Parts: sequence; C-alpha cells; structure tokens
Amino acid sequence: MSERKIDLPTACLKARVLISEGDHEGGLRLLNHVIEYDPEHGMAYVNRGTLYSVLKKYDLALRDLKKAVELGYQHAVIYSTIATILYRLEKHELALKYFAKAIQLDSKNLLSYINRAYLYQEMKAYPLAIKDFEMCLLLGVDDQTKKQVAERLRELRRL
Repeated sequence: MSERKIDLPTACLKARVLISEGDHEGGLRLLNHVIEYDPEHGMAYVNRGTLYSVLKKYDLALRDLKKAVELGYQHAVIYSTIATILYRLEKHELALKYFAKAIQLDSKNLLSYINRAYLYQEMKAYPLAIKDFEMCLLLGVDDQTKKQVAERLRELRRL
C-alpha cells in the first residue's frame, strides 16, 4: 500500500484561501497536516505563524516564524512580523533588531518603517520616529496613509 503524496505548496495555498475566507480553524488544520507530513516545510510555518499572529497567539506565532527563518526563509515580511509581535509584547529592543533585519533585507519595506516609527515614538525617540515616518512618505503610500503620516509628523515636530 503506497502512502498518498501531498502537494505541499498547493496545500499551503488552500490553507491561505481558507484563512482569507474566515475559516481559521480549517486553515490551521491544513497547515498542521502539512507540517506533520513534512516538518521541514518552511512556508507552512510562515503561514501558520502569520495566522497565529492574527489570532493574537503571539508565543505560537513567534515559534513558527522563527522556525521558518531557521529553515532558511529570509524574507523581510517574516522579520517585520516578528518585530511587530515583539513590539506588541513590549520587547522593544529586540523588536528594533528584527525591524532592522527586515529593512536590511528590503529597504522599501513600508510596514517595517511605519511600525518602527510608532515604536520609536512610544520609546520617545522622536528624531528616529520622524526619520522613519519621512521614509514612509518617500517610499510612497496611499492618500489616506499619507494624511495620517503627515499628521503624525506635525505632532512629532511640535515635541
């Protein structure tokens, strides 16, 4: 009797579709199945870690995202997500290191600059927050975000 083969990339894609349609449990089950079938399939860890982050299960999210990095996934969005989680957990210095790595991997990673700017603002490192918000404007953002960033910059420059 032969074991049924699984098309892992397709399974991950199906899981993302389920998740995007609001079926978090179905997506999670499928990702768990992929990881059980192939514990070295990094994209499944990326997807599951991202889902855990959305569900605010930060410890599980960090575990999976760090496992993906360990398996060779060196993408700015992964480091940025880890950094954002660490920021939410108030691990500011560690979050800054992950934001720096995300920006090193992709110097146009808008989300990293925005979230790092908010972190700097929270840390009262206003000149650094201003620098990152200005970078957001240079990278180009939609009109609504542009208005929000411009307002934030006006507030910070008054401090």
